[in-house]
Amino acid sequence: YELLKRGLGCWIDTDVYFVRSIEYSDEAYIFGWEDERFLCSAVLHIPGSSQLLNDLIAFVNADVIVPPWWSTDEQDRQRTLSRDGRALPLEEMPWATAGPKALTYFAKKNNLLRHASDPAVFYPLHWKKAGDLFAPDANVWRVITPETNTVHLWNHLIEKQKRLPPKPSSFMADICNMQGIDFRTVE
Repeated sequence: YELLKRGLGCWIDTDVYFVRSIEYSDEAYIFGWEDERFLCSAVLHIPGSSQLLNDLIAFVNADVIVPPWWSTDEQDRQRTLSRDGRALPLEEMPWATAGPKALTYFAKKNNLLRHASDPAVFYPLHWKKAGDLFAPDANVWRVITPETNTVHLWNHLIEKQKRLPPKPSSFMADICNMQGIDFRTVE
């Protein structure tokens, strides 16, 4: 978020594969739905002067992180624990707290959901289907449309598969071949 605030470009997670480039201006909002519930922050640009970015930075830099989407009881518990120095730190909070959950909450709060792209643009393969990246019969290419810019490879969900050479005809083997990566010699 600080890099975006400084106007240093578009944030792209390292596990995002580009099908085509993304064109944007400094004032563009670039983010997309990963599913019907959450925006994903793997491909992200927010204008440096936006209230959305100010809200996200304030949230992650708060002395005590209290997610506003938590129930009142959970929020009260976090505040009570903070008095004794035992509040749950951000790095121990549930997955996606500082990313998709915060981005979705604050984009909604700032009436910016109209800027969110359809999942087909950045996240055509849902995270629940991450294993399909390595399955020869999955045909991941079928979910890529003319509007698709990227495919999120969901790194944290493919830990075991990524340590092995991809099976021929899988999406991962295809993109390795397209990029000139000889995966048969990877150890």
